Amino acid sequence: MGFRCVIGAQLAYIGGNDAANRRPVAIQVQSDGRIRKWGYIEEAGKYLRLVFLSDGETLHNAFFDRDFSIKEAANADQLL
Repeated sequence: MGFRCVIGAQLAYIGGNDAANRRPVAIQVQSDGRIRKWGYIEEAGKYLRLVFLSDGETLHNAFFDRDFSIKEAANADQLL
């Protein structure tokens, strides 16, 4: 099973793609144009970070971001 299959299965299981992509709590555009979105996953009790390529549609990476905090995101003007 490839990376896409594993990540896709994990996102489908936790509903992360919908929560973090459609209703993110924070967004940041990296210097290389990639887009980071964070969403809170109620079932897991954690924040999921999705990293998209600059086209805004192609998912590059997804993982639970244990270092993300609402307070730090607010200070960096990343909150929505």
